[in-house]
Amino acid sequence: MTEITEIINNVKILEKQQNTAMLELSKYEGQLEQEMKRLKSEYDLNSLKELISEVDKFEKKLRKIDEQIESKYNKLKEMRNDAEG
Repeated sequence: MTEITEIINNVKILEKQQNTAMLELSKYEGQLEQEMKRLKSEYDLNSLKELISEVDKFEKKLRKIDEQIESKYNKLKEMRNDAEG
């Protein structure tokens, strides 16, 4: 194969790869757009930054609830031990 033919074949291969990449990019952009619409409609959030902020708030609330549950459990356990002892 001549050098020019090899270059042409390589260009064709690169064009196919580029087309495939562009199709995948378009697909992922569409998925992102759909998820952003869902984020807005279901949670009234406009960005991933807002979502992260909300997740952080929920995690803090969950930690507080976990602490309360653990505290109440320990009190009940102590009361039971006192009643048995």
